[in-house]
Amino acid sequence: MRTAAPPTAPAPSGIAIDPGAALVIVFESPRVGAGTGASAIVSLEDGGEAVVRAPREAATFTTAAQRLTVGDWDSSARFEIVVPRSAPRVEIRVGARSVFVKSRGGVSTTGVETGPGRYTIPLQAPGRPATLRR
Repeated sequence: MRTAAPPTAPAPSGIAIDPGAALVIVFESPRVGAGTGASAIVSLEDGGEAVVRAPREAATFTTAAQRLTVGDWDSSARFEIVVPRSAPRVEIRVGARSVFVKSRGGVSTTGVETGPGRYTIPLQAPGRPATLRR
């Protein structure tokens, strides 16, 4: 008797980019008709590139000088973002609203620190940034 293989999750899609002196990651134009509750798990890690991962077909990625745009994104998806500890400045925005800033002075975010160097950020919820220091 053969047993069926367990279903596998779709492979994630993503992009890696050198953060340079200052990188802005912008979530623009959420997909019309998509759900609500999108979030980003942001981790500060060693390494030289900023990385954004999403479930396959949950977003498009476009790069320009010191800018990464996440477009046509599923507003119910969970994104994973890796920010290099060594990056001088990385900012994450939802439209024009800043939800995360990592600079030499620390981290400012509308999200919650869930562990050392790890933050959960709701991508729709309005709110004022809370400054977190280590």
